[in-house]
Amino acid sequence: MKVYISEKEIFLLMKRKCQGKMGIFITHRVENIKDLDPRIIVFSDGKIVGDGNTTN
Repeated sequence: MKVYISEKEIFLLMKRKCQGKMGIFITHRVENIKDLDPRIIVFSDGKIVGDGNTTN
């Protein structure tokens, strides 16, 4: 039997495992991490082009 789990569910599980530690999550779907209150760093061609969170 196959069990399917969404990317968002994986991130929520990882949030619990990383509690009190730094976790690095990579995704193209920002909507899946907005509940994690993340710091978002955007790279382009190896350079940081954006740094913030889901509210700015």
